[in-house]
Amino acid sequence: MREVEARGASCALVAGELRLTVVLVALLQARGVMCVTTVAEREVREEPLPDGSVRMERRYRFAGFREVPALAGLR
Repeated sequence: MREVEARGASCALVAGELRLTVVLVALLQARGVMCVTTVAEREVREEPLPDGSVRMERRYRFAGFREVPALAGLR
């Protein structure tokens, strides 16, 4: 937090383990820092195989940033 404040950050990209992220977002928002997270588009391709199984391929493409809504009442 000290580094964020020292840099005068107005926006922070947050992601990771949910409980830690929620606490971090609350701390940052309390200091007036806007929090954003990434958005991805998922494409799934299924290919039936001769043995009856299915091969699946997933692709994730970066689609932008989304602002994290304000957290209210978190202590």
